[in-house]
Amino acid sequence: MDTLASLRDTENSFFDFDSPDDQIPGITTAGDLKTWFKKAGAEIIYEINTKIINHITGPKLTLKDLCRLNSYVREDTHVVMLITSRMFNTRVPIATKNHWIVLADKLKLINGHEVTEQTLLTELVELKCFSWGKVKNHLLKNTTLAGVMKYSYAAFVISKIP
Repeated sequence: MDTLASLRDTENSFFDFDSPDDQIPGITTAGDLKTWFKKAGAEIIYEINTKIINHITGPKLTLKDLCRLNSYVREDTHVVMLITSRMFNTRVPIATKNHWIVLADKLKLINGHEVTEQTLLTELVELKCFSWGKVKNHLLKNTTLAGVMKYSYAAFVISKIP
């Protein structure tokens, strides 16, 4: 189960997270994450689809959103994104908002060029990010830009923790 679920449990007064099978108590909202980052000294710079209602019914990130997030990938910031882990693992049974990642690099075409608003949705992409304790391109082989958009829901940008 996600490291965040364990951290989440320390502040969860309604449900106990006792095992990886406990799904509801492990849910971490954008609000929780932003609060933790603020307590650690970070500042929220930009956010999209982070209201709690967006976690339930919210839209997916657009190509314009992804390009804007790319513009924040730099040495003095962290870009945190809510996705469906199915983007990384086809064995995930349902496609729901269930996994937070931190971008380690910009979303790029597999040839290394940056994704732009003119990039075709059928282009193959790579996304180096921190997930499950590792920084690497976690995307499944042959993931298209449309595939990333299909499984991306919310994001926020924070300053590096001082």
